[in-house]
Amino acid sequence: MSFMLVCDGEITSALECPGGWVVTTYTPPFDITQLSPETAVQYFGAGFLLPVVPLSAALGVAILLKLLKG
Repeated sequence: MSFMLVCDGEITSALECPGGWVVTTYTPPFDITQLSPETAVQYFGAGFLLPVVPLSAALGVAILLKLLKG
């Protein structure tokens, strides 16, 4: 986790902070190059399976209901 200084008030033209400085947590922006190929493949697989599993279950239930209906 990273930290950064933030001014409470508006920074004046003299580059002074009238309200005082506060330390807050800083989340760096996401960069795709930070991912290893293995992790990227796992994320892709999870994202692919997320809609496929409920869809296949729904199709299976629909087929079962058709068979029961006659």
